[in-house]
Amino acid sequence: MSRRPLPHAFRDAAVMARRNLVQIKGDPGLLLDATLTPVIISVIFVAVFGAAIAGNVTNYAQYFIPGIMAINLMIISRTTGVGMSVDFNSGVVDRFRSLPISRSAVLTGRVIADSLRMLLSLVVIIACSTLFGFRLLGGPVGTLGAIALLMGFGIAMSWIAVFIGVSVRSITTVSTVTSLWVLPFQFGSSAFVPTEGMPAWLRAFADINPITLVVDASRGLLDGHASSQSITGAIAWISAILVVFAPMSVGRFYRRRA
Repeated sequence: MSRRPLPHAFRDAAVMARRNLVQIKGDPGLLLDATLTPVIISVIFVAVFGAAIAGNVTNYAQYFIPGIMAINLMIISRTTGVGMSVDFNSGVVDRFRSLPISRSAVLTGRVIADSLRMLLSLVVIIACSTLFGFRLLGGPVGTLGAIALLMGFGIAMSWIAVFIGVSVRSITTVSTVTSLWVLPFQFGSSAFVPTEGMPAWLRAFADINPITLVVDASRGLLDGHASSQSITGAIAWISAILVVFAPMSVGRFYRRRA
C-alpha cells in the first residue's frame, strides 16, 4: 500500500466497497441487521410499550421511530469493526497490503459498503413505520435532511467500530467491545423516552449525548419543527468523531501487523 493521488484513492476505495458488497450476494444474511432487525425492534417497542409510554401506539411511533433509526445504524456499525477484524485474522489484509492501492482504501471501502446497508435500513424503517401511523410531517426537505444527518452519524459510528476492529486482535473481543460501549449511550439518551423524566445525573449525561442530539434533530426534521440548536450540536458531534477516529483508524491500520 502507498500514498496515491486523490482520484486513485477514491477509485481504490470504490473497488474495496464493491468487494464487500459482493460478499452480500453470497451471504444475504448480512442484510438482516439492515432489514429484519429494525422491524422487529420497532414492533416490540411501539406495539408493546407504545400505549403505556405515550398513551397510544401512533403517538409513540412518531416519537420513537427516529430513535430506532439511529439505534439501528449503531447496530449495523458493529459489523464494520467485526469485518475488519475478520479480514485481519484471515490474512486478507496482508494480501491487500501487497497491492499498489491507497493506505485508507481497505477501511474506506468497508465504511462505504456498510453505509449503503445503513441507507437501506432507513428506507425499510420509514416504510414499515407507516403501519404504526408514523408520518413524515416535515415533507421531502425535512425527510432528506434527517436521512443525511442520520447517515453522517452512522458513518461516524462506523469509524469508531473500525478503530476497535484494527486495534483489538480477537474477533470475539471486537464483537463484544463494539456492542458494549454503545449501551450507555443508547439507553442514556432521548431515543426511547424524553430526558425530562430522568434523574438529574442521568439527564445531565443524556442531554449532551450525541445520540440525543442526533435523534432530537432528526425527530424535528421529520416532524417539521427542527431545532437549529440540536442540528448544530449533532453536526458538531459527527464532525468531531470523524476528525478523531478516521485518521486514528488509518494510522492504526498501517502500523498493525496481523
